[in-house]
Amino acid sequence: MSSTNRTAIRNDNDYYVTPLHTVADFFAVFRLLEPKFCLSEAQILDPSAGGDRTTPMPYPSYLSSIGNCTVSTLDIRMDSRAAIKKDYLQWESPGKFDAVFTNPPFSVAIAFIQKALSEVRPGGYVGMLLRLNFLGSLKRKSFWLAHMPKWIIVHARRPSFIKGGNDSVEYAHIVWQKGLIPAHSRLVII
Repeated sequence: MSSTNRTAIRNDNDYYVTPLHTVADFFAVFRLLEPKFCLSEAQILDPSAGGDRTTPMPYPSYLSSIGNCTVSTLDIRMDSRAAIKKDYLQWESPGKFDAVFTNPPFSVAIAFIQKALSEVRPGGYVGMLLRLNFLGSLKRKSFWLAHMPKWIIVHARRPSFIKGGNDSVEYAHIVWQKGLIPAHSRLVII
């Protein structure tokens, strides 16, 4: 995921390491908000899993610490730790998942969300870590009206995607539940 402040140091494929604490904070709240969803037994996809020789994949790493869920991993980068090295937008899913959770490349985030919504079972979840300002923009207004998320879980502690500090941008995990298009999203600050 990239930020305006990072354009001078833009990484290939918009790859920025998601802090593990950001993922852990999200799941701690998500599990309280959606207690009927059993993460420990779920079939989960992380289509932008990340990780490299020095860094673990954050979502799969956290999820493996809480139970027996199955996490399928995919990443476009050849140096990723993901099991499948492929562009998610070109990949054909072998079946449906209970949830898709990831930090998508900002430049193709809407395409990731739409594809993820098509790949979860009815009632399944799609959770994407996005800049909070992703909610704005006339360009995305029609998308939001057609795909209102259930939860907007704002991280009060800004994640640091760059070494030595943060990029002064607020982030949120935005969560959809397939088959549910609420009139309004519910906001949670963590």
